[in-house]
Amino acid sequence: MNIYITSKAFLTMKYFIEESEGEITGLGKVKLVMRESEEKVDDIYSFYRTPTPKPSLLIYDIEILPQEATGGSATLDEEALAKFLYQRIKQKKNVEDYKVWWHSHGFIQTFFSGTDTDTIDNSTEFPYLISIVGNKTGNFLTRLDIYKPLRLTIEDIELKVEPDNSKPIREECKKEIKQKVRVRKIEWPEEKDLLGFKKPYYPPEYNDPFYYEENPLFPKKYPHR
Repeated sequence: MNIYITSKAFLTMKYFIEESEGEITGLGKVKLVMRESEEKVDDIYSFYRTPTPKPSLLIYDIEILPQEATGGSATLDEEALAKFLYQRIKQKKNVEDYKVWWHSHGFIQTFFSGTDTDTIDNSTEFPYLISIVGNKTGNFLTRLDIYKPLRLTIEDIELKVEPDNSKPIREECKKEIKQKVRVRKIEWPEEKDLLGFKKPYYPPEYNDPFYYEENPLFPKKYPHR
């Protein structure tokens, strides 16, 4: 199964992640489309074959809702989510296409944590769900979970970006983040060394080499391993 995303939707998600102060999460719309197969068949009959369209999934819209975010998490407000869906239904807009859930990992490498997996496993109200995790260095990881008629997970799917001549949307994303994302600061405890001088505090995960890849964009105020 191929998963495509329009250029506008991809850039919207990318700019939301890059411009947010902490982590961020949101929803997306997807629909079933027909695309010609990209599989190359190299045999003596390939010249005579007619390309056969195959079903694919196309992500065509990315949105954020009111939420609370920190440097290590982002949580959708359940009341805001219910209000969001109610307003869409009231406006007679299609809500069945909201089968995309995406979130960011800051500068941490992209992977699906235990919390992410629990969220996906509990989303059985959907026939299927596309989950995307991205980071500020431009890495994205995509998986497809099918719930009906069989439970199936397809991991490490390539997200194919469709060409598009969309107008610049970074400023629109920054404006929307300011309106909808409330960043909660984390107060780190003070520590002192043997001489009584204040020591910088780093959360435990920042010292774990599993979380980070070598990257010159990683903030210098945290240990770079």
